[in-house]
Amino acid sequence: MEWAPPPFGRIRKNGQVVFSADGHRFAPPASDDADDDSGLPLAGADLTGEGLPNLVVTEWSGGAHGCLTYYIFELGDEFRVVGKIEAEHGGVAFEDLDDDGVPEIRKQDWTYAYEFTSFAASPAPEVILRYEDGGYRVAADLMRTELPTEEYLQAKAAEVWDDCRADWGDGREDLKSPGDWGYGTPLWATMLELIYGGHEDLALEFFDMA
Repeated sequence: MEWAPPPFGRIRKNGQVVFSADGHRFAPPASDDADDDSGLPLAGADLTGEGLPNLVVTEWSGGAHGCLTYYIFELGDEFRVVGKIEAEHGGVAFEDLDDDGVPEIRKQDWTYAYEFTSFAASPAPEVILRYEDGGYRVAADLMRTELPTEEYLQAKAAEVWDDCRADWGDGREDLKSPGDWGYGTPLWATMLELIYGGHEDLALEFFDMA
């Protein structure tokens, strides 16, 4: 197996190109070199539980909020793409979360970037993906979190109120709506945290609380 660096991502097997893609910048597969700090699984690791070696290659789109794409290949007798993970503005982590010997993928959902506030303050809840039935799918069971305490929710509600206060510095103070762009980020972030953790009803209760 041979890897060709940018400007094209190209993989050859027995002299034949089996994968090719154009992109701004591709990173080579992880190695056991002491200087490799990519955090990716080593080339040849079994990432799907099917007993076949896999390979992970990343592509960066460039730009101010450059997006990362992770290509996961299977290196068996038949070379094939088993996953294309759009990490968008963040990265992914390969971790075995259910102790079955096969790593899951942890990433953030950037659907809400700029939706309620600036990019830096935008909520990006975590998503966990598991390889099953020939592809990567949301592992809702692994995303489910413990119920938060009443004290935790009250503290988050207080954050919402503090975030929605506009202090003019002369004794005047306005209370903004969480629907106003740039305000109420703790509200949306906490609700999304609860929903993605499997507690949608509690997220609606928190909305009323806050």
